[in-house]
Amino acid sequence: MKSDNQIKFLYTWDFLQNFYIAQAIFTLFLLSNGLNMGDVLFLQAIFFLSLAVWSLAGGIIADIIGRRTSLIISSFLLGLAVLFYAFGKNIYQFAIAEVFWSFQAMGKPEAWLYDYLKTVKESKFFHKIMGNRNIVISIARLLSSAVSGFVASVSYRFAVQVGAIPLIASIVPAFLLKEPKFKRSGKTAINHFIYSVRLAKKEKWFAFFVVYTSLLFSLTMVAWWFFQPALKGGGLPVEWIGIVFMVGYLMTIMGSKVSSFFRPVTGIYLYNISSVIAVGFLYFSFVLSNWVFALLSLIIFNFFYGIGRPCLFTYLHRRIRSATRGMFSSFFDVGFSLSSALLLILFSPIASVSSEIAVFVLCAILVFLALIPKKL
Repeated sequence: MKSDNQIKFLYTWDFLQNFYIAQAIFTLFLLSNGLNMGDVLFLQAIFFLSLAVWSLAGGIIADIIGRRTSLIISSFLLGLAVLFYAFGKNIYQFAIAEVFWSFQAMGKPEAWLYDYLKTVKESKFFHKIMGNRNIVISIARLLSSAVSGFVASVSYRFAVQVGAIPLIASIVPAFLLKEPKFKRSGKTAINHFIYSVRLAKKEKWFAFFVVYTSLLFSLTMVAWWFFQPALKGGGLPVEWIGIVFMVGYLMTIMGSKVSSFFRPVTGIYLYNISSVIAVGFLYFSFVLSNWVFALLSLIIFNFFYGIGRPCLFTYLHRRIRSATRGMFSSFFDVGFSLSSALLLILFSPIASVSSEIAVFVLCAILVFLALIPKKL
């Protein structure tokens, strides 16, 4: 595909939205404010419950007001969220920040991309650009991670405050995007919702897709919150935690570069199997108090995430029509959000007692998920 400024604007938006310096030390920031791991997971449960509402509403909004406008609104609200976190000091203020953070679900960059490529008759590049987006996102996280530990050595809060700047700036490239001129079906958003529900009931692949992938990505998301305490508890200085996450994001870039060589379904299944191994290493990191196992876990997890995520969206977008793509994308987001919220609520009391036990149970569930028959 020839050089396209619109795709460059999308890449810029992706970069700014993910250049969050506090990302590599965010769990440690929360723990430094008097929270325990159970509190951390409970805060994320609040986020995902709110996200479930906004994911569905976001699909309706995107289908009504357009992909570009919804991205602008979500970027603005995310800016408010990071400011609230930068100056909050207790779990109640952090909970409000999590609700604001969930407004990002109003933006549907994947739906914007697919519809834009369809407008310019370049749909065949969707998978490749999704892989490139993963690379851009990983580079942003890589660079921000490289400095996060050193910035956090001043203070965790300072890292959170500095990290708010690029997220607020992401509203600029969102304004520069054009609204895709895809053909609408003429139905209202409510009719789109009814149509999507009926089609989901008719198409058994979609129901299984939502349940299976939502549970898979939810389980690995819960595990992600344990990496930072595992690294620090294993003896790694905080200045180096960001470097470890940088290595992990390098592996995501490598996975994204090879993702187009896999069939979408194969990429998703590989992510499931690799997650079992990764969470297993994470468990041993807690048992042996050794950060090396957490590093190995992070490398495996990120590499196969780089393969699995583009495959997931390619599979979804190839099988649904443009007019209701925002709604169907929202169905997946809602399924992921609800399963994440449920798992976080269930694991919160376990994590309050023992992170080691919580990670072991996560690994056991992932093993079960890897063994069930696949219907995609």
